[in-house]
Order: sequence, then C-alpha cells, then structure tokens
Amino acid sequence: MTARASADPVLARVGARLPDSATVAGLRGVTRRTYVPVINHPDMRLDAAFQRFHRGRILAAVPWDV
Repeated sequence: MTARASADPVLARVGARLPDSATVAGLRGVTRRTYVPVINHPDMRLDAAFQRFHRGRILAAVPWDV
C-alpha cells in the first residue's frame, strides 16, 4: 500500500506530495532515538533525499534521481 492510499489522513496528505518510489515513515509515537528502515524500494538504490513533514513527525525518503 502506498502512503497516499493510507486510511491515515496525515500519511495520505504526505503521500499525495511524493512520487510513488518514495518511502514514508511515521514517527508520531517515537520518543527516543530510533532506527528507520526507509530505503526499502527497488527504485531507491543507494541515494535518497530525506524530507520531513507534519512538524517533523513524518519522514520521507525520495530517490535522489527522481
């Protein structure tokens, strides 16, 4: 499922602004340092640009060459 098809309205709004090859991680419940395995898409390769949304609580990884 893509973020834009999510039942979560925040993820759906963020997903609508990103390409299909982006990976999105919700950090709203995180209170400490955490590992985010976001680069898990066949189009991602190794390079990604990271963007934060929703006051920093949503992290998106977008392939660098998109």
